[in-house]
Amino acid sequence: MKSWILPVLSVLFPAWCGGGGGDDTGGTEPSVDPSLSVPTLSVASPERGLMTTASIATVTGQASSDAGGLSVMVADQLVALGSDGSFAAEVELDRGTTIIETTAADADFAEATDTRAVISGEYWPMDEPLDVGMAFMISEAAFGEMASMANHYFEPSDIDDIVDNPVLHMEDEYCMGWCYTLWGIEMSVFDAGFSDISALVVPGEDELTISFTMQDFTMDWIGTGVISEVGCSGGGSMYARSMVVDMSLELEWIDGRALASVTDIDVRSEGFECEFDNFMYQAAGYFGFDLDTFVVGMAESVFAEMLEQKTPGLIRDLVDKANLSKQIDVSGQGYLFVAQVIGLELLPEGLTIRHQTSFCPPERTHEDPGPGSLYSAAALPAMPESDQMAAVMSLNLLNQMFHSAWDGGALDMTLPAESMGIKVADFEAFVPGVQELTVTTQAMLPPTVTPSVSGDHGGLFTLGDLLFSISDPSVSPDPLVEMALSLRGDLDLAVSGETLVLALYTMDVHPSVRSPQELTVGEHSGLIAMLEPIAEAELPGMLSGMLALPLDIIDDYTMQDVSSQPGDEQILVFGTVVQQ
Repeated sequence: MKSWILPVLSVLFPAWCGGGGGDDTGGTEPSVDPSLSVPTLSVASPERGLMTTASIATVTGQASSDAGGLSVMVADQLVALGSDGSFAAEVELDRGTTIIETTAADADFAEATDTRAVISGEYWPMDEPLDVGMAFMISEAAFGEMASMANHYFEPSDIDDIVDNPVLHMEDEYCMGWCYTLWGIEMSVFDAGFSDISALVVPGEDELTISFTMQDFTMDWIGTGVISEVGCSGGGSMYARSMVVDMSLELEWIDGRALASVTDIDVRSEGFECEFDNFMYQAAGYFGFDLDTFVVGMAESVFAEMLEQKTPGLIRDLVDKANLSKQIDVSGQGYLFVAQVIGLELLPEGLTIRHQTSFCPPERTHEDPGPGSLYSAAALPAMPESDQMAAVMSLNLLNQMFHSAWDGGALDMTLPAESMGIKVADFEAFVPGVQELTVTTQAMLPPTVTPSVSGDHGGLFTLGDLLFSISDPSVSPDPLVEMALSLRGDLDLAVSGETLVLALYTMDVHPSVRSPQELTVGEHSGLIAMLEPIAEAELPGMLSGMLALPLDIIDDYTMQDVSSQPGDEQILVFGTVVQQ
C-alpha cells in the first residue's frame, strides 16, 4: 500500500524527499538518504488518553534500527537503552496537558518520533455542578444602565392598582330625633399618568439606595361635597411636575433565594397643582380640613407604595433571571448549559452574582470519560473593577465545557479532505483509483485550558492525542495515512455577530506518524511536511467554531459593545446591558 507515498511526496515536497535537508559543504543539518528506513520506535506507556493525578509519568518503550548507533531522547533528555533497545524515563507532568515527545535516531541520522499527551491535575466530577464556574458583576455604572430602563418596569396602571377608592370620605352628622349631614366630603381618584420614571442606584454594603423620579404626574378625580344637606359634585385633575422617592433596600441571600426588603423610604414632590371645584374647598374647609395638603400626601404615598411593593420583587426577579438554562450549539449539536445562582455579595463596587454550572452533551460517546474536567481550587471568579457589566468565566468552566464537548463526540469528525485543504487531485495522479479523500479525527483526550504563560491571553489551550487519518472510502475503509497530533496555542474569547466564540492563536502542532508503520526517511518527513502546515492552518478554525455562547444568554437582556481580557485563572467579558 505504501508504494505510492514516496513518488507522491517527491513531487509535492522535493526538499524533503530529495536529500535537501543539508550537505557537507554549507548545511548545518546532516544529509540523510531519503531511501533509508526510519528506526522502529514503540512506546508502551503512558498509554494514549491517560488522565491522572500523578505528577510524574514513566515513559517506557523499545527502539531498534539496522543501522546501529541508536539513541533515544524522551522530553529532550537522553535515556539509557537496554541490550534489546528498551528504555524507561520519568517525565514531570505540568498541571493540564503535558506533551511528551520521544525520538529515536540511528547512525544514519534517520529519526522516528512518537508524540503523545497526558493530562495531570485535580478533576471535577462531570455529574456534579461546578462550584463556582462563573459570576456576573453589576457595577454602579451598570446598575445605572439598567435603572435607565425603569419605564419598562412601571406602568401608570400600577398606580391605579394601588389606589383604594374612595381615597377620602369624611362626614359629620347631627342627630336630634332624626339625623342629617352637617357636612361631608368624598373623593375618588383614577387614570394616573406620567411621562417618565428614572432611577439612580447606588450600591453599598449589603444595601441598595435607589432614588426614583417620576415626571409629569397626573391623576383625575371625582368628588361630592355636602353642607347642611346641600350637595354638590364635580371632577377635575391634579398635576405634579415631579415626585421623588428615596428608598433603601437590604439585599440578602437566604435559603437559596435573593430577598430584598425596604428599610427606609422618603418621598417629596415639586410643582404640585390641584384643580378642585370651589364646593370641595368649602366642604373641606368647613371644619378646617386642608384639602391641598391631603391630596399631595395621598399622591406621594400612592407613588411610594407602588415602588415599595414592586421594587423588591424586581430586584429578586433580576437575580432570578441570572439563573440560566440554554441550549448551546457545539459542532451542530445542542448541549445544555445550566448556570444556577448560588450566592451574591453586595458591596459599594457593585453586586456580584455567583453561579454553579453544568454543561451536558445530548449523549455521551465515551465509555470511560475519565475522572472529570480539569479543576483548580484557585480558579474561583474574582470580580474586576469596571464601569460595565462584567461576566467572569473561570478556566474551570472552560475545562468543564471542553470535557463535555469531547465526551459528546464534538471532536470526532468525518469530513471531506478538501475542506481542510487536502486536494484529491494531488493524489489522484499517483494513487490509481483514488476518487475521494476523507479525513477522520478521533480525540483521545479532552482539550484543556491552563493559565497563559505570557499573561497576554485568556489561557493556554492544549488538545492532546488527536488521531488524524486520511482514507479513500471508495477503495478501502483502512486509512492511507494515520497520525497522532497534539496541538497547543493561546486562547481568547471574541465576539462574532451575536455570539461569543473561541479565538485560537499561534497554534503549534506536534505530529507523529502511526501508519504506515514501515516508512523511509523521505516518506516519513514528507508526510509530516504535508500534514503539519495543513493542521496548523485548518484545525484552529475548526476548533474555534466548536463552541459559541449567545450574548443574550440572560432572558430579556443582551450585551453590546462586548470585549474580553485575561484575568487570573479566568477570562473577563465586559459589555453594556440592553433590554431586548
